[in-house]
Amino acid sequence: MGGDLLLGAKHAAMEIGHMPFNPTGRLCRCGMRGCPEMYVSGVGLLAGVREHLSAYPDTILAATPDVTTAHLLDAARSGDSLALAVMDEAAEWLVGVMVCCLDILNPALFVVGGGLGQAGSDWFVHRAQRQLHRRLTPDIHHNIPVVAAQVANSAVGPACLVWHELR
Repeated sequence: MGGDLLLGAKHAAMEIGHMPFNPTGRLCRCGMRGCPEMYVSGVGLLAGVREHLSAYPDTILAATPDVTTAHLLDAARSGDSLALAVMDEAAEWLVGVMVCCLDILNPALFVVGGGLGQAGSDWFVHRAQRQLHRRLTPDIHHNIPVVAAQVANSAVGPACLVWHELR
């Protein structure tokens, strides 16, 4: 913020993935319920497959042992109904987080990254951009871009924190 990293009092600022938006939602590894982490992450997507599987008996994922996020992304790209439902749910959660961040932080853009963000950027960037613009307050926020991260290695973020502390 203002050119500096926003770290917080105990270096735990911006743990947006663990803000419990839905107190009756999926149980997160942090102990809370309804964290975005349980909807917009590899773990969250696979939880969505398990949660919604019975409603989609014709899904190709039902016959896939040990479903991975790669299987899910491939199924979504081929039009599988369960995979599409899970990915749409993840995109809705992602946009919900973005809308909250807009009103709290007023960012100039959103960067979709991380392992899932890289693997599914073709899915998330387009859908997030479209859904975000439908949920913006036009007088305050308009034309907020959603872009795919250009950093391919997730170790860069922690390395930047070390660099920040050493400077």
